[in-house]
Amino acid sequence: MQQQDADLDCLVVGGGPAGLTAAIYLARFRRRTRLVDAGSSRAALIPRSHNFPGFPDGIPGVEIIERLKAHASRYGAEVEHGHVGDLRAREDGLFEAHASGRAFTARRVILATGVIDNMPEIDALKDHIGAGRIRLCPVCDGFEVSDKPVAIYGTADHVLQKALFLRGFTENLTLLCTDTVSCPAELAAKLQARGIALPTECVEELVWDGASIGARLKSGAVKRFASVYAAMGSRPRANLYKQVGGVLTNEGCIDTDEHQRTSVPGVWAIGDVVDALDQMAVAIGHAAIATTDVHNSLTAGIKPEARFTSR
Repeated sequence: MQQQDADLDCLVVGGGPAGLTAAIYLARFRRRTRLVDAGSSRAALIPRSHNFPGFPDGIPGVEIIERLKAHASRYGAEVEHGHVGDLRAREDGLFEAHASGRAFTARRVILATGVIDNMPEIDALKDHIGAGRIRLCPVCDGFEVSDKPVAIYGTADHVLQKALFLRGFTENLTLLCTDTVSCPAELAAKLQARGIALPTECVEELVWDGASIGARLKSGAVKRFASVYAAMGSRPRANLYKQVGGVLTNEGCIDTDEHQRTSVPGVWAIGDVVDALDQMAVAIGHAAIATTDVHNSLTAGIKPEARFTSR
């Protein structure tokens, strides 16, 4: 089989802002494109984004996804719900994917598979996220908690670093560590210099009394806050990349070059699964860069080569 006999010019895996923007660009480049999405984009958790360009009054994450999906479909991209459970690189240079009970081939692949946030355990978690009582991204919505009583909850390695960022929005900041209250001397000095009190005891659990989010400490005392930021890290969805022979970074992300090419020829990666700032604007930029490079590689009619060696 020659490469031109593939079912698709490009397979896009993942239907968040990165993947859907990629589908838009590829469709407008008149490439045979299929996007397969399992329906678990973290963008759908955003109750209302106020830093998505062009929407100063805010726009829900679900609406962003629906608008992008409609945009991609209008130009002929195939957008389908499903799960790509298997992806392999064939000797003839094509990629074979299995999704929704069928197999198909593609000349190029773009992975926009995102990450899974490690979430706190509390009843009705999605309701709390929707109401802004539990927040995930201070880059996205730190402005909305300006001058309010805010806590940062999670493991110390994530909590302590996120505290320095959030201090620019509010002085009323509490650190809630689940594992340890110890802090490296240099970091402790930076926190104290910013007026951030170091934690003195660990947190047992988050609780909800019907009016506010609280944190029950090991001693049994409960502290309450307007919002709690989860600082528990995330897990990149990078299994498909490993299936085609890719090697992940120490953080479990996919490494790319300036064109979003990975170290696996014919595979590009965009959005949160890449080791970069996890923002929709960044993901959209990744998509524009990657798809233009994909289109140019297909136009040249040559076998794609990796631009770099993964770190």
